[in-house]
Amino acid sequence: MIDNFELISELIKINKEKDCFFHLQIIRRGKDHPDLPAANRTIMQYFIEDEVHLSKRKDEIISLCELFKARAYINLAPKSSIRLAQLANCELSKRIFDNDYKKVHKIFNTAAGKLKSKNPMWVIDVDDPNLLNVILGYFAKNDIDIKAIVPTKSASHIISKPFRLDHFMKEFSYISVHKNNPTILFIPNSI
Repeated sequence: MIDNFELISELIKINKEKDCFFHLQIIRRGKDHPDLPAANRTIMQYFIEDEVHLSKRKDEIISLCELFKARAYINLAPKSSIRLAQLANCELSKRIFDNDYKKVHKIFNTAAGKLKSKNPMWVIDVDDPNLLNVILGYFAKNDIDIKAIVPTKSASHIISKPFRLDHFMKEFSYISVHKNNPTILFIPNSI
């Protein structure tokens, strides 16, 4: 089991931006369920306001993850609720104009996934635990702002502020860097 609620709560508590949310998704991954037809399925999404809101939803999130054998992910880059409403409104208007009402109920969730933050956080996906100290050494040498090291099932996610990706990729071309992605909040024992 991976339970990062305490770590994530501390990270979102630091955020002082008003009118923002953290996009949280519970996803049943095809990789964890090769016998099921769909590759990935979103079970539930939340727009988490702060650490108190996350705490209130914790039991529900864990129960859903256990029930569906799913993972909870959260994007640590705060996103503007106003920008979300504007983006969702644009998408809805476009669909009405095109007379396209398929999956119109998912507009807010899709817009939340596309929405960029004014305060981006990158996720460096380290799948080999032996590489973690090497990458952390590179970050220290290059004065890269690390916000957290989040445990994952295979190793860790390093959460950082943006940095010179071209320089990093010269040394670590085999490491994935995600610019608008979530990190692990919870994985039940059953996965």
